Amino acid sequence: MRLALLALLALAVAGCGGSGGGSYARELSSTLASVSAPASLDAGTLAKLAHDYAGVADRIGRLTAPAAVAQQHAQLVASLHAYANDLATAATLTTNQAAFASEMTRAQADAQSWTAAFQQIKSQGYAV
Repeated sequence: MRLALLALLALAVAGCGGSGGGSYARELSSTLASVSAPASLDAGTLAKLAHDYAGVADRIGRLTAPAAVAQQHAQLVASLHAYANDLATAATLTTNQAAFASEMTRAQADAQSWTAAFQQIKSQGYAV
């Protein structure tokens, strides 16, 4: 579970390159790329990631999305907020293996949701 989430995080952050989309695209991509993939999933790292992703969600939420990707943008922001909340909760559960695994499963689903929204935005030329 932990390795799968680490791999998903690495792929998501690595996928923030490309071309097109103007200032929205540059700002979106640079904001997402500002979060580094974690080396571990201990409580402190998870708490920092939660804080970082909440900040990313807030910054992206303040961007004005082009009409062509407004729905995907809204999904991206909502999924990033959910992901940040999942990580914050998981950070408090590292000593309870069952509860931690459950929360990380939820986090993985939200990570897949925000990366899918980002990929849709990127496929329409609005990410660099």
